[in-house]
Amino acid sequence: MHTASVPPRPYDVSRSPVPVPGCEPCAELAARRAAARSAFDYSAVGDANVLMRTHQRLEHGT
Repeated sequence: MHTASVPPRPYDVSRSPVPVPGCEPCAELAARRAAARSAFDYSAVGDANVLMRTHQRLEHGT
């Protein structure tokens, strides 16, 4: 018997993830992203976005 695996939903990487209200890790990552953005460190902005997406997928199921 073969089962088809379902690929993960694609992320719209052109949009930054939105922090979940009341979630401290989301707020910390959003603050890290904002600091990186104000320092024009777009690599760190991307890193914060990846970390937030991973956190949200694992902790919030989004």
